[in-house]
Amino acid sequence: KSKAPAEHDPWLVAVTSYPMSGRGCHRGRQFSEAELVSRSTTAVEGQFETEEEAVAQAKRVRQCTAEFEDWADEHFGTGPPPWDSVEGENFDNDSEVLIRVVRQSVLDAEKKADEALLQKAARTAAQKQQKKKQQKESALQRSGKVHYSFPGPPRGVDANAELEVLVDADLLAYAVPRGEKFDKQKHARAEPAQLAGCRSLMIR
Repeated sequence: KSKAPAEHDPWLVAVTSYPMSGRGCHRGRQFSEAELVSRSTTAVEGQFETEEEAVAQAKRVRQCTAEFEDWADEHFGTGPPPWDSVEGENFDNDSEVLIRVVRQSVLDAEKKADEALLQKAARTAAQKQQKKKQQKESALQRSGKVHYSFPGPPRGVDANAELEVLVDADLLAYAVPRGEKFDKQKHARAEPAQLAGCRSLMIR
């Protein structure tokens, strides 16, 4: 049997810019892994058939990158990548730059892993938000108090007043639930007895 042709897998120069926790404008803040991934960007600076060609291009990229100026040549010497500007210890930098030489397949695998991480983080955040919302709803029910959030449902939590009215230009009150657009043909007048007898009232 003849062998299937090998899949083309070139060498790449991958340049990643990422925020630095606790430095520059991020002082006092520690990013989670998901936050770090979502705030990082990776650019590909060329595709090459040999690793040697890619390393040569990576050196040219490093020489043109501000984060490596004045210190990187002496610090890294003739050593191969990866090269990370964090080693320059410029604590005023808001972000750092990582230069690597990797196979296309490696970068593709990293991208898939990052996407999975972000999806998991989004699900976890949504679950936490829903739990927090349910706790607030339970607390409001126990308190018996009227509460209106901004933004309103479905993001926020409301404990509606028994009667919600809108007062028009003629100072007439109409029963208009929050979120509904006032329509004189649709919404009924709130009569004085109805207003006087309700236990809680929201007027807008």
